[in-house]
Amino acid sequence: HTDLHAIKGDWPLATKLPLVGGHEGAGLVVAKGDLVKDIEIGDAVGIKWINGACLACSYCMKGDEQLCQSATMSGYTVDGSFQQYAIAKAAIVARIPKECDLE
Repeated sequence: HTDLHAIKGDWPLATKLPLVGGHEGAGLVVAKGDLVKDIEIGDAVGIKWINGACLACSYCMKGDEQLCQSATMSGYTVDGSFQQYAIAKAAIVARIPKECDLE
């Protein structure tokens, strides 16, 4: 129900509108930034609810990225995975092993 709550504005955080829902998703990497060294084009990754975070604050340093003041949320503060292409921070995505079939 997360996507419905986001569209309806049920939470006290500002929602990006218009919004593409999808707070979780999986797919293949089709592009990456120049600084990304540990993910390759064609790798399978999962996009999480936490789409990005600063990774430097006290919360991030303890693994509590969801409490980061700079955190972005898929399908809430950034467009989610209910689209052909979606974006996420490389440091946050889940790496999916090659032997896992996404079909």
